[in-house]
Amino acid sequence: MALRDIKEKIESVKKTAKVTKAMESVSAVKMRRAQEEAIAARPYTHAAFTILKRLSAVSKINLESMYDFHKKTDGKTAIILVTSSKGLAGALNANVFKKVTQLCEENNWTPDNTDFICIGKKGKEYAVRSGYTVLHSIDQFDDTDAGPVLHEISGMCLDLFHKDNYAEVRTVYTNFITTTEQTAVSRLVLPIVYQELHDFIHEIIPKRGKYSDVNDDDLDAAVDWTKEYLYEPDAQQLIEDFVPQLLYIGLYHALLESKASEHSARMIAMKNATDKAGEVATDLNRVYNKARQAAITQEISEIVSGMGE
Repeated sequence: MALRDIKEKIESVKKTAKVTKAMESVSAVKMRRAQEEAIAARPYTHAAFTILKRLSAVSKINLESMYDFHKKTDGKTAIILVTSSKGLAGALNANVFKKVTQLCEENNWTPDNTDFICIGKKGKEYAVRSGYTVLHSIDQFDDTDAGPVLHEISGMCLDLFHKDNYAEVRTVYTNFITTTEQTAVSRLVLPIVYQELHDFIHEIIPKRGKYSDVNDDDLDAAVDWTKEYLYEPDAQQLIEDFVPQLLYIGLYHALLESKASEHSARMIAMKNATDKAGEVATDLNRVYNKARQAAITQEISEIVSGMGE
């Protein structure tokens, strides 16, 4: 390889390293922002959970039986698949797809009895490629559009569950654990199950790293079951009105967790790319120096040979 070609390649690698370094910095900022939003919304989620549990206890209503699917044993399954819309995020989306494939194999979910609602372009491509029906998809949207989008999806989920022949609605997304660790999880959205909500709220606090020291109160201890309240118009009506809000909260946090995981995975991927570009540039510099030294040596040899003649 000519010296000029090697030098051009070195410059190209250095420019790539600058781009990946910039993308790493941007992803780090976005990751922290998504974490902060999830933590900031947690008290509201915590309060919503305790209110719902108090309502069902005081009114003697079995919430799970209200939203149970024992009457729909042969119903279909709807999966809300949350992925990224862009690549360059390592194995983030691949892990989500593996989780979906695992669930489908374990529960015998096929394109005949399972449909998808996709948030993220990559998820839609996977569902279509696998032969599933996509009921609704959001290829890409800004964080400022999350409210209307999630209200639309939560309303659609309730209609599917109550009006159509769907036995359950699940979310599959990436849960943020630490900056270097994210895992694909599945959560039951409908029917409402207390343990699922309980586990979900606790997962909002990361296991290690920043924000891991946020107070993680016991959800059951926060409720005083001895107090009685009067509800208007009545507790059952309030529960029916409250569940859609709780569903929205669950989808919102799933989206935030997925966003934090995406930006974290992209940050790590870009850091690895930057480090690798530095290694490649070092190797190319070594090759360039060797080639340059060989050219100088050859030129000196030619001069010496010419003088001897």
